[in-house]
Amino acid sequence: MDYGEQIFENPDTHELVGVTPAARWHIRVCGLNADHLVQERRRRARHWQTLKGVPVKVKGDYARVADLIENYREQVELMIPEIPPEPLI
Repeated sequence: MDYGEQIFENPDTHELVGVTPAARWHIRVCGLNADHLVQERRRRARHWQTLKGVPVKVKGDYARVADLIENYREQVELMIPEIPPEPLI
């Protein structure tokens, strides 16, 4: 079963929230709110915010800066994928 529409990420705490009993059960049994996973989701969110929202002024070798940004993006993409934010109820 796909829990993509039943499990969401709280954008403030980066903990997962289940909106059905089955989703809450999976979060608990699989330990999806373990400290190390919450910390990685927090880091991932911070990195994506940097990649999406920080303007870069290039002085000098544009290709080297572009390579640096691309390498950073590749590392962030290896982290836990983005999870939809918790819906407002």
